[in-house]
Amino acid sequence: MALFRHRVDIQKRTRVFDGEGWVYEWDTIDTVWASISPVSAQERLEWQKLDVLVTHKISLRPYHDINRIDHRLEFKDRVFNIVSILNPQELGRRLDLICTEEG
Repeated sequence: MALFRHRVDIQKRTRVFDGEGWVYEWDTIDTVWASISPVSAQERLEWQKLDVLVTHKISLRPYHDINRIDHRLEFKDRVFNIVSILNPQELGRRLDLICTEEG
């Protein structure tokens, strides 16, 4: 069983008009307890720039209407984009979000 000891913000992407055109903003819609575990890290050199892709599993209690397109998670100053949403053993007791970290 995962220990939910991190407070993470669930953010939703919204489209707003800024006077010049449409832009996307991220608004926090809820703060929940979660467990954050690093799963892997991958380095790649592309166009003379070293890029590191870190993947995490973030577990939380079931949350309604969360999806990988319109939502992301924020923990302190770190931002996690959702790649996949899993419901372990289809029991509905928790969600495992596979995420990549921005930055």
